[in-house]
Amino acid sequence: MPRKIRDLVRDLVKAGFEERRGKGSHRNYSHPLFAEVVTISGKDGSEDVNQWRKATVDVMSTISLRELADDPAAMLDRVEAGEHILVVREGRPVAELRPVAVPHGATRPFGLAAGTFTVPDDFDSPLPSAILREFEGR
Repeated sequence: MPRKIRDLVRDLVKAGFEERRGKGSHRNYSHPLFAEVVTISGKDGSEDVNQWRKATVDVMSTISLRELADDPAAMLDRVEAGEHILVVREGRPVAELRPVAVPHGATRPFGLAAGTFTVPDDFDSPLPSAILREFEGR
């Protein structure tokens, strides 16, 4: 049976999200630790699989430090699959596990900007004393 909007809302609240104002049938949920806002549209009984997938992308799983210590390989498998995990100790967030962004395409070749600009001869010379005073706040 497909998940309903009420299930998503329940999971968001359980993860620490709080409802903010929205327009019409849209409800916004924010979390004090995350910048993103999750927007839900539709009635609680609606079955909107696409919305479920879209909204759950921004939701982090929360695990305790003990859960991480019990099976770190399983947690890394979840992260590698794209899941974001928040590690808490005594209810306080202490770490965030997320997949490493993989660079797209090939590495840039050495000397890509060769001949585009020249380094001035005085590049390594000490800065003038007036500029140094500005940096030092004198």
